[in-house]
Amino acid sequence: MSQSSPPPIPTALNPKARDVEFDLDHTLSAVIGLRTRIPEDAFTARVLGTERSGHGVVFQEQGLILTIGYLVAEAEEVWLLDGKGHAVEGDVLAYDYETGFGLVRALRPFAPPALEPGSCLNLPRDRPVVLAGSGGRRNAIRTEVQSVGPFAGYWEYLIDQAIFTAPAHPDWGGAALLDGAGRVCGIGSLFLDSVPGPGIPGEGNLSVAVDLLLPIQDELLRHGATLKPPRPWLGIFIAETGGPWRGWPVPGWSCGERPAGGRHVGRPGRSPRSGPRQSLPSAVGEWRSRRNRYPDGQA
Repeated sequence: MSQSSPPPIPTALNPKARDVEFDLDHTLSAVIGLRTRIPEDAFTARVLGTERSGHGVVFQEQGLILTIGYLVAEAEEVWLLDGKGHAVEGDVLAYDYETGFGLVRALRPFAPPALEPGSCLNLPRDRPVVLAGSGGRRNAIRTEVQSVGPFAGYWEYLIDQAIFTAPAHPDWGGAALLDGAGRVCGIGSLFLDSVPGPGIPGEGNLSVAVDLLLPIQDELLRHGATLKPPRPWLGIFIAETGGPWRGWPVPGWSCGERPAGGRHVGRPGRSPRSGPRQSLPSAVGEWRSRRNRYPDGQA
């Protein structure tokens, strides 16, 4: 992951107190900076880097931080930074690969207020919402919900409740998507070159809806993972041609897998189907089809 500084958000897009029905500055102070260090020999180090930075939000209780999981995956060192420049060491409690959420606990008392969860089902479509990184108003953007629906990532990732917003936040990782009451409805995960919605497709962000976290939160806090049977790793990479992910190496719609029998089906970078009259399935549909063939807990 690149550590270069993201471009600043234009002042005209920063939220103002009159735009919301909650205490804007107090609520934004709950969004904190997050810095992690990962061992050089970690599995994710080559792709995501050994030093990662983003955001998290104090969630439901003092000292509990909700963030996006790729920031904390395999982290050996975690630091949390509030808006006043105070740094507190943190400990990774859980990383749920299936949803993409990460949970961190501050190891010392941490002053920022805690925010309550909202729901993607109640997000307004007729007025702006706020996608906030750490740093207050200057690192928050007024954005609009374009759609809520499923999303498939080529790294064997499939969720049913992704929130697509535009315009885009340039520093999205772990940012908090806030509804009209200042509740956390989603956590920033991706920058997309094209977000699905009613208008002309354009750049935007994908946030993972907290609706996916709430049913498994207690298990994550108690055990560091969910207790259901693990989903088998299929060894497949799938992406649609012209995939919208920025910063991820997606060359085109591709499919490659090596089943247990050893026979290779498809080749990375090439369509798994041939013939000019055959349309390619969506990545969402392809993942669902393959997962139905390999139930959780079965290889």
